[in-house]
Amino acid sequence: MSLEKMKIDFIRREFLTLSINGAFQHNHVYEAQVSQDQKTVLKEEIYEELNKIVTEYNQSDINIDCETHITKIEGFRTWLEGKTEIIRPEKHGEDGATFGTAQKLLNLYLKYMWCLGILNKIPPHCPLDSIILQKTLGLKERWKKMSKGQYDVITKKMPNIEKIAEWELMEWEEYRNKQYNKSKKNLSNKQQ
Repeated sequence: MSLEKMKIDFIRREFLTLSINGAFQHNHVYEAQVSQDQKTVLKEEIYEELNKIVTEYNQSDINIDCETHITKIEGFRTWLEGKTEIIRPEKHGEDGATFGTAQKLLNLYLKYMWCLGILNKIPPHCPLDSIILQKTLGLKERWKKMSKGQYDVITKKMPNIEKIAEWELMEWEEYRNKQYNKSKKNLSNKQQ
């Protein structure tokens, strides 16, 4: 592997780690006695699955529509749930391999690949997380417990559905700036 390919692969794997952490951190996804070795192997398998999707989306002559993308998320969720020694199955919308977890992982990874220029077209959706759902859209749904049906309804309510990933990137930047200014003000008040 050339040095340039190794550099790109390194960045892709770092973004995979961020995507997994973003999707799994507030959700009990792993079975109780999962070893670090099992997590390492699963991470590599997730990397391969997600990159298959990136390649498939890049090879498509048209932009991926919402229904096709939702079907892809459900397929990915089913694939995750099939890792029964490692991943907890979803039980009535509780923790585990929920649709919400799968959408967050896939959509976040697609967002990173798009921002890097590796995904050559705008992602069909954005990662639906608490910031987008609650702070931006005013919805009370919890992303990690979200069903396929809830996800479909929410994505249809979102503004600018054609460029939802661009909208989310601008919303995220605005949220980040507000948080920064709030923190800066709080620190300034404490120093006085």
